[in-house]
Amino acid sequence: MLLCASTDWYERYGGMMKIMSTPNTSSFSMYANFPLFQGVDPSLGASALEACPICELKEGDILLEPGQSGDDVYLLLSGRLCIHLGSLEDAPIICLEVGECVGEMSIIEEKHASAFVVAERDSRLLKISQKTLWHLINSSHAFARNMLYTLSQRLRHNNQLIIAGLKREQQFQHYAHIDPLTDLYNRRWLDEYLCRVVRRCQEKKEPFSVIMLDVDHFKKYNDDYGHLAGDRALIGLAKVIRRCIRVSDMPIRFGGEEFLVLLQGASQKIALEVAQRLCDAVRAESILDLEGKELQGITISLGVATANVGDDGEDVIQMADEALYKAKKMGRDRVAV
Repeated sequence: MLLCASTDWYERYGGMMKIMSTPNTSSFSMYANFPLFQGVDPSLGASALEACPICELKEGDILLEPGQSGDDVYLLLSGRLCIHLGSLEDAPIICLEVGECVGEMSIIEEKHASAFVVAERDSRLLKISQKTLWHLINSSHAFARNMLYTLSQRLRHNNQLIIAGLKREQQFQHYAHIDPLTDLYNRRWLDEYLCRVVRRCQEKKEPFSVIMLDVDHFKKYNDDYGHLAGDRALIGLAKVIRRCIRVSDMPIRFGGEEFLVLLQGASQKIALEVAQRLCDAVRAESILDLEGKELQGITISLGVATANVGDDGEDVIQMADEALYKAKKMGRDRVAV
């Protein structure tokens, strides 16, 4: 609970806080070093703050909450305040230390409070009314400058929060659409973007092809050399795929040891060239364990399909899958259409 009293009340009833009953030039010195009052004429400051009460909060008390009318600025004299957005269960976005203030944004914007302000520990605050605040702004260039600096800091901090939030969102998007082992796009990305890729090619009247591939005898590879070796093989395969495809091509880990490459603007001839380049490069690639020791190499089988008029993305993937099956039937380690 917020308890406020004038300086006279504290003197009459022996309040816990020692303050002078009538602010004057000498008593104003206790505020003069706070950022809000630096450079302010002592006599003006003392006169303006004469009617400003000092308030007391206990640990956990709420000073402001969303929707509350913002009619006062609170200057923190002792203790610590924390600001929470959304709910009190959320981590604070910022904590205020002695000398900092809160509430000025609501007054200047003429809007209600938008966050919870809570005492992290027992705190004392100087309560400055809206009328007093505007009087100080209009009467003191130094105070107006200090308030402008305070608002600038608030905006800068808000910008930092926005940037941090955007970075987190980008990270979430990345983790949602990227396979953690190979760092290629995952099946979820394919489900969301396949239609867009195909539609873009159709609108531009460009060909669209798909390469589907998987590792030959991968189950036996895992059984013979272990799953860690299998993971290293998949990581090595992903690196070869990125190295061999075109900049505009999109590599996807389809699932397990199966991979897809979407080739925008690629005819069947171009797609076959990319697929053969992949097949040859994987056969020649050295697979290394975490210590740099060379492991058994792998080979891949690949199926290539190019969209016909009216085909959608799923149709082309199905055709590529059938071509992959044909490559396996033909002896593996090869490309089929």
